[in-house]
Amino acid sequence: MTRTRRRATILARASAALLILAALFATLALPAAAQEYAGWEFRLEPCQHAAGFGSAGLTAGPGIPPLGSGSLTFDLADDGTGFPQFRHRGFDGVALATLTRLSYSSYVAMSGDLTVAPLLLLDVDIDGDGQGDDQLVFQPGQQGAALASYDWQSWDALQGRWWSRTGQAGMSADAPQPLATYLESFPQATIASPDGRGGLRLAAGCLGDGWAGFTGAIDALSIGVGGRTTTYDFEPGRVVVNGATPPGRVASAPVFDQLTPAPFSRSAPGSVTIGVDVHSDSPIRSVTLTLNGQNLPEPPITVVGNSATARATRSLAAGVYSVTATATDADGDRYTAQWDFVVGAAGESQWFTASGAPKPDQINATLRSLVEAFRWHLLGQSWDGAAHPEIPTHGTTVTQAPAVGTWVTRDGFDQAATEATLRSLVESFRWHFWGVSWDGGDHADVPTHATQILPQQGIDPWFDEDGKPIRANIEATLRSLVEAFRWHFWGVSWDGQHHESDMPTHG
Repeated sequence: MTRTRRRATILARASAALLILAALFATLALPAAAQEYAGWEFRLEPCQHAAGFGSAGLTAGPGIPPLGSGSLTFDLADDGTGFPQFRHRGFDGVALATLTRLSYSSYVAMSGDLTVAPLLLLDVDIDGDGQGDDQLVFQPGQQGAALASYDWQSWDALQGRWWSRTGQAGMSADAPQPLATYLESFPQATIASPDGRGGLRLAAGCLGDGWAGFTGAIDALSIGVGGRTTTYDFEPGRVVVNGATPPGRVASAPVFDQLTPAPFSRSAPGSVTIGVDVHSDSPIRSVTLTLNGQNLPEPPITVVGNSATARATRSLAAGVYSVTATATDADGDRYTAQWDFVVGAAGESQWFTASGAPKPDQINATLRSLVEAFRWHLLGQSWDGAAHPEIPTHGTTVTQAPAVGTWVTRDGFDQAATEATLRSLVESFRWHFWGVSWDGGDHADVPTHATQILPQQGIDPWFDEDGKPIRANIEATLRSLVEAFRWHFWGVSWDGQHHESDMPTHG
């Protein structure tokens, strides 16, 4: 799915089939009572000068967020003294000097002469004892650009101006300076929590004037450490994590830092390098690679500490290839990633030719496998009448599924059939995983991992007003569905990272 889009489920061309499927699906959403979301925790902190009211939440909108359809929203009382925060401890211990990216987008749902927008705060340790001694503040209103009303703005905080709550390095609220200025005085400064709840904070209120009755939001937070970037997409009731595992959240199983070739990338025919970079909490003992289901001879592994690199080179003709990599560490923990790439001409993808024409066989095969697999998973409807224990199912009996149709021919897309199937799949996935209802209602007759109903979310179109396919949107949807399919059924990661916190799995 595009990082702004999350998943769905099943089927059909005919409206009857769509009605059957629409009745099938359910969702997984994080429990409302849970106060941690992918390592984030809500806190309402008091201001030093007053203890006012404020709230924060993961909701839909506002406007069109940069990622997905939701954001982290903040609301403050009219006295402006509330200080709601969203905190993460996964970056505690990270040296400021190793930050390679720090950016986010903000939204202010107010008009007039704006002076404030949601904040980024870093608690820091400057004396090496591991405890927070200072707090650095990034305020969008101090970056030299006018704050926009009812619109999203992006901020490069790594290159922006900050101030110190204790006035260190001459960086006061009246004289914010780049992080480089702070590092000149404290080159060993690290992110550190003063209370164990996390030194990375997203917040609104308390600091400065202009917070009375404030309403605003944050989305698309990206944090890079040593070139490995983690991006947080805030969605209604959940947090979607893309990229690297935060360095402070030590994985007990291997994590793949790089997949080669990159997922869904294109390589020219000829010599192609296939491999992974991986680390764990104990030394990596083995890495196995398969290509289109065929085991590759055990690749040479370079091990440094708890990290390892494995590479194999093969001569490949044009076509679509699938790689499966499994790493095992010294504790016996193992983890698997699977990804696809295409070998072909520039501009070619798994589902479209270099000229932009759809590939009927590839698209039909992908959609057929998704429809058949999720009919089985949700309802126990079998594409061949037999049981399939290799795929988990919520069904209690095995029944014969109706035949599926064809979505693409050499003449092009059947627009109505394609839109109906993709919409059914997306809406079903969202419901089954997170409880995002396609019509706002409860669908208790459909199996779900969710514990609450979340509001309906929009879907990007797959065809323009003239009926022309929008290649980027079709590819993004197919990709997200394939990735979700593998993770949800078997716990096989699409990018080598762990996704237990943002998507349920039977693996």
